Amino acid sequence: MVGREEVVGFLNSELNAEHFNSIDDADFNGALVDGSEEVEKVGLCTNTTFENIESASELGCDMVLVHHGGWKRFDMDLFEEKKQRIRENDITWYIAHQTLDCADEFGVCVALGDRLGIEIDGKYCEIQGGPHGRYGHLEVSREEFLDRLEGTEPDYRFIGDIGEDIEDQKIGIVGGGGGAFGDIVKETIDIGCDVFITGNTMFANEIYAHEKGLTVIVLEETSSERWGVYALGEHLEQEFPEIETVRIEERNW
Repeated sequence: MVGREEVVGFLNSELNAEHFNSIDDADFNGALVDGSEEVEKVGLCTNTTFENIESASELGCDMVLVHHGGWKRFDMDLFEEKKQRIRENDITWYIAHQTLDCADEFGVCVALGDRLGIEIDGKYCEIQGGPHGRYGHLEVSREEFLDRLEGTEPDYRFIGDIGEDIEDQKIGIVGGGGGAFGDIVKETIDIGCDVFITGNTMFANEIYAHEKGLTVIVLEETSSERWGVYALGEHLEQEFPEIETVRIEERNW
Protein backbone atom coordinates (compact mmCIF):
# COMPACT_ATOMS: atom_id res chain seq x y z
CA MET A 1 0.00 0.00 0.00
CA VAL A 2 0.95 3.63 -0.55
CA GLY A 3 0.00 6.65 1.53
CA ARG A 4 -2.97 8.60 0.22
CA GLU A 5 -1.17 11.95 0.40
CA GLU A 6 1.73 10.59 -1.63
CA VAL A 7 -0.61 9.34 -4.36
CA VAL A 8 -2.67 12.56 -4.43
CA GLY A 9 0.51 14.65 -4.48
CA PHE A 10 1.87 12.64 -7.40
CA LEU A 11 -1.37 13.04 -9.38
CA ASN A 12 -1.57 16.76 -8.65
CA SER A 13 2.00 17.20 -9.88
CA GLU A 14 1.71 15.04 -12.99
CA LEU A 15 -1.58 16.68 -13.99
CA ASN A 16 -0.53 20.22 -13.06
CA ALA A 17 -3.73 20.54 -11.02
CA GLU A 18 -2.73 23.80 -9.31
CA HIS A 19 -2.44 25.56 -12.68
CA PHE A 20 -5.84 24.44 -13.93
CA ASN A 21 -7.57 25.19 -10.64
CA SER A 22 -6.26 28.76 -10.84
CA ILE A 23 -8.07 29.43 -14.13
CA ASP A 24 -11.34 31.38 -13.90
CA ASP A 25 -14.44 29.21 -14.35
CA ALA A 26 -12.39 26.00 -14.52
CA ASP A 27 -13.87 22.92 -12.89
CA PHE A 28 -12.35 21.52 -9.71
CA ASN A 29 -9.46 19.11 -10.24
CA GLY A 30 -8.00 17.04 -7.41
CA ALA A 31 -9.21 15.02 -4.42
CA LEU A 32 -12.89 15.85 -3.95
CA VAL A 33 -13.16 13.55 -0.90
CA ASP A 34 -10.31 12.15 1.22
CA GLY A 35 -10.80 8.52 2.17
CA SER A 36 -8.53 5.80 3.52
CA GLU A 37 -5.05 6.93 4.52
CA GLU A 38 -3.55 4.04 2.56
CA VAL A 39 -4.15 3.22 -1.11
CA GLU A 40 -3.96 -0.33 -2.43
CA LYS A 41 -6.68 -0.51 -5.11
CA VAL A 42 -7.72 2.32 -7.43
CA GLY A 43 -10.92 2.25 -9.49
CA LEU A 44 -11.07 3.89 -12.92
CA CYS A 45 -14.24 5.34 -14.40
CA THR A 46 -15.49 8.39 -16.29
CA ASN A 47 -18.46 9.65 -14.30
CA THR A 48 -19.37 10.21 -10.66
CA THR A 49 -22.63 8.28 -10.41
CA PHE A 50 -24.26 6.44 -7.53
CA GLU A 51 -23.78 3.23 -9.54
CA ASN A 52 -20.04 3.83 -9.87
CA ILE A 53 -19.68 4.72 -6.19
CA GLU A 54 -21.40 1.44 -5.27
CA SER A 55 -19.26 -0.55 -7.72
CA ALA A 56 -16.08 1.02 -6.34
CA SER A 57 -17.10 -0.01 -2.82
CA GLU A 58 -17.94 -3.56 -3.91
CA LEU A 59 -14.56 -3.85 -5.64
CA GLY A 60 -12.79 -2.74 -2.46
CA CYS A 61 -11.33 0.46 -3.93
CA ASP A 62 -9.48 2.85 -1.64
CA MET A 63 -9.41 5.52 -4.35
CA VAL A 64 -11.20 6.27 -7.60
CA LEU A 65 -9.85 8.26 -10.55
CA VAL A 66 -12.71 9.86 -12.46
CA HIS A 67 -13.03 12.41 -15.26
CA HIS A 68 -16.42 13.95 -14.45
CA GLY A 69 -17.69 14.84 -11.02
CA GLY A 70 -17.70 17.10 -8.04
CA TRP A 71 -19.65 19.91 -9.70
CA LYS A 72 -22.93 21.30 -8.48
CA ARG A 73 -23.81 22.31 -12.05
CA PHE A 74 -24.03 18.59 -12.90
CA ASP A 75 -25.36 17.01 -9.73
CA MET A 76 -27.40 19.93 -8.38
CA ASP A 77 -29.30 18.70 -5.31
CA LEU A 78 -27.50 15.32 -5.47
CA PHE A 79 -24.04 16.86 -5.04
CA GLU A 80 -23.76 16.61 -1.25
CA GLU A 81 -25.44 13.20 -1.19
CA LYS A 82 -22.85 11.79 -3.57
CA LYS A 83 -20.00 13.19 -1.51
CA GLN A 84 -21.52 11.70 1.63
CA ARG A 85 -21.90 8.30 -0.03
CA ILE A 86 -18.23 8.42 -1.00
CA ARG A 87 -17.21 9.36 2.57
CA GLU A 88 -19.27 6.52 4.01
CA ASN A 89 -17.29 4.09 1.87
CA ASP A 90 -13.95 5.61 2.95
CA ILE A 91 -12.91 6.22 -0.67
CA THR A 92 -10.66 9.00 -1.94
CA TRP A 93 -12.43 10.40 -5.01
CA TYR A 94 -9.98 12.10 -7.38
CA ILE A 95 -11.26 14.31 -10.20
CA ALA A 96 -9.16 14.85 -13.34
CA HIS A 97 -11.14 16.99 -15.77
CA GLN A 98 -9.38 19.84 -17.59
CA THR A 99 -6.12 18.36 -16.32
CA LEU A 100 -6.78 15.12 -18.19
CA ASP A 101 -8.30 16.83 -21.23
CA CYS A 102 -5.07 18.71 -21.81
CA ALA A 103 -2.45 16.15 -20.73
CA ASP A 104 0.03 14.88 -23.28
CA GLU A 105 1.23 11.43 -22.27
CA PHE A 106 -2.11 10.14 -20.97
CA GLY A 107 -4.64 12.79 -21.96
CA VAL A 108 -8.15 12.13 -23.25
CA CYS A 109 -7.44 12.91 -26.91
CA VAL A 110 -3.97 11.37 -26.91
CA ALA A 111 -5.30 8.12 -25.44
CA LEU A 112 -8.26 8.01 -27.83
CA GLY A 113 -5.95 8.66 -30.77
CA ASP A 114 -3.66 5.86 -29.66
CA ARG A 115 -6.65 3.56 -29.29
CA LEU A 116 -7.75 4.32 -32.87
CA GLY A 117 -4.31 4.22 -34.47
CA ILE A 118 -3.88 7.96 -34.99
CA GLU A 119 -0.41 9.50 -34.84
CA ILE A 120 -0.66 12.88 -33.09
CA ASP A 121 0.99 15.75 -34.95
CA GLY A 122 -0.10 18.79 -32.94
CA LYS A 123 -2.49 20.52 -30.54
CA TYR A 124 -5.40 22.92 -30.86
CA CYS A 125 -8.61 24.02 -29.10
CA GLU A 126 -7.42 26.09 -26.12
CA ILE A 127 -9.78 25.72 -23.16
CA GLN A 128 -9.41 26.87 -19.56
CA GLY A 129 -5.69 26.54 -19.18
CA GLY A 130 -4.43 24.47 -22.06
CA PRO A 131 -5.05 22.88 -25.48
CA HIS A 132 -7.70 20.17 -25.29
CA GLY A 133 -7.73 18.99 -28.91
CA ARG A 134 -5.17 17.05 -30.91
CA TYR A 135 -4.80 16.53 -34.65
CA GLY A 136 -2.90 13.93 -36.61
CA HIS A 137 -3.05 11.23 -39.23
CA LEU A 138 -3.69 7.49 -39.42
CA GLU A 139 -0.73 5.24 -38.79
CA VAL A 140 -2.85 2.15 -39.51
CA SER A 141 -4.85 1.12 -42.56
CA ARG A 142 -8.38 2.36 -43.17
CA GLU A 143 -9.71 -1.13 -42.44
CA GLU A 144 -7.85 -1.43 -39.14
CA PHE A 145 -9.03 2.04 -38.13
CA LEU A 146 -12.65 1.02 -38.68
CA ASP A 147 -12.08 -2.21 -36.74
CA ARG A 148 -10.61 -0.24 -33.84
CA LEU A 149 -13.48 2.21 -33.97
CA GLU A 150 -15.95 -0.67 -33.73
CA GLY A 151 -14.09 -2.05 -30.73
CA THR A 152 -14.06 1.33 -29.01
CA GLU A 153 -17.70 2.26 -29.52
CA PRO A 154 -20.09 -0.04 -31.42
CA ASP A 155 -22.74 2.70 -31.53
CA TYR A 156 -20.64 5.36 -33.24
CA ARG A 157 -22.14 7.21 -36.20
CA PHE A 158 -20.84 9.16 -39.15
CA ILE A 159 -21.87 12.62 -40.30
CA GLY A 160 -20.61 12.42 -43.86
CA ASP A 161 -18.56 9.59 -45.32
CA ILE A 162 -15.18 8.11 -44.56
CA GLY A 163 -13.38 8.27 -47.89
CA GLU A 164 -11.03 5.69 -49.27
CA ASP A 165 -8.23 8.26 -48.87
CA ILE A 166 -8.65 8.74 -45.09
CA GLU A 167 -5.07 7.53 -44.60
CA ASP A 168 -3.95 10.77 -46.27
CA GLN A 169 -6.36 13.04 -44.40
CA LYS A 170 -5.91 15.28 -41.37
CA ILE A 171 -7.92 14.13 -38.35
CA GLY A 172 -8.96 16.31 -35.40
CA ILE A 173 -9.89 14.86 -32.02
CA VAL A 174 -11.74 16.64 -29.21
CA GLY A 175 -13.19 14.07 -26.83
CA GLY A 176 -16.31 14.60 -24.78
CA GLY A 177 -18.61 17.40 -25.87
CA GLY A 178 -16.33 18.98 -28.46
CA GLY A 179 -18.89 18.70 -31.23
CA ALA A 180 -21.48 20.53 -29.14
CA PHE A 181 -19.55 23.78 -29.50
CA GLY A 182 -19.69 25.57 -32.82
CA ASP A 183 -16.38 27.38 -32.32
CA ILE A 184 -14.58 24.06 -31.82
CA VAL A 185 -16.12 22.61 -34.98
CA LYS A 186 -15.14 25.74 -36.91
CA GLU A 187 -11.59 25.68 -35.53
CA THR A 188 -11.28 22.04 -36.56
CA ILE A 189 -12.17 23.06 -40.11
CA ASP A 190 -9.99 26.16 -40.02
CA ILE A 191 -6.84 24.18 -39.16
CA GLY A 192 -7.46 22.00 -42.21
CA CYS A 193 -8.96 18.83 -40.76
CA ASP A 194 -10.92 16.54 -43.06
CA VAL A 195 -12.27 14.33 -40.25
CA PHE A 196 -13.35 15.22 -36.70
CA ILE A 197 -13.74 12.67 -33.88
CA THR A 198 -15.71 13.75 -30.82
CA GLY A 199 -17.98 12.51 -28.06
CA ASN A 200 -21.23 14.27 -28.82
CA THR A 201 -22.61 17.01 -31.01
CA MET A 202 -25.42 19.51 -31.43
CA PHE A 203 -27.71 19.51 -34.48
CA ALA A 204 -26.75 22.98 -35.74
CA ASN A 205 -23.07 22.06 -35.63
CA GLU A 206 -23.81 18.83 -37.48
CA ILE A 207 -25.46 20.86 -40.23
CA TYR A 208 -22.52 23.28 -40.33
CA ALA A 209 -19.99 20.44 -40.54
CA HIS A 210 -21.99 18.76 -43.29
CA GLU A 211 -22.23 21.94 -45.31
CA LYS A 212 -18.50 22.63 -44.90
CA GLY A 213 -17.58 19.10 -45.97
CA LEU A 214 -16.17 17.98 -42.60
CA THR A 215 -16.72 14.31 -41.82
CA VAL A 216 -17.61 13.87 -38.14
CA ILE A 217 -17.35 10.62 -36.18
CA VAL A 218 -19.56 10.82 -33.10
CA LEU A 219 -18.99 8.54 -30.12
CA GLU A 220 -20.76 8.76 -26.79
CA GLU A 221 -19.24 11.15 -24.25
CA THR A 222 -18.12 8.36 -21.91
CA SER A 223 -16.58 6.11 -24.55
CA SER A 224 -14.63 9.00 -26.04
CA GLU A 225 -13.03 9.91 -22.70
CA ARG A 226 -12.59 6.74 -20.65
CA TRP A 227 -9.36 5.83 -22.46
CA GLY A 228 -7.68 8.85 -20.88
CA VAL A 229 -8.74 7.67 -17.42
CA TYR A 230 -7.38 4.20 -18.19
CA ALA A 231 -4.08 5.66 -19.44
CA LEU A 232 -3.77 7.73 -16.27
CA GLY A 233 -4.33 4.56 -14.25
CA GLU A 234 -1.52 2.81 -16.13
CA HIS A 235 0.74 5.78 -15.45
CA LEU A 236 -0.10 5.57 -11.75
CA GLU A 237 0.69 1.84 -11.66
CA GLN A 238 4.08 2.47 -13.26
CA GLU A 239 4.95 4.94 -10.50
CA PHE A 240 3.49 2.79 -7.71
CA PRO A 241 3.76 -0.95 -8.57
CA GLU A 242 2.16 -1.73 -5.19
CA ILE A 243 -1.12 -0.24 -6.42
CA GLU A 244 -3.66 -2.27 -8.40
CA THR A 245 -6.03 -0.47 -10.74
CA VAL A 246 -9.40 -1.83 -11.83
CA ARG A 247 -11.75 -0.59 -14.54
CA ILE A 248 -15.23 0.02 -13.22
CA GLU A 249 -17.88 -1.15 -15.67
CA GLU A 250 -20.18 1.79 -16.26
CA ARG A 251 -23.04 2.89 -18.44
CA ASN A 252 -21.98 4.59 -21.67
CA TRP A 253 -23.57 8.00 -21.16
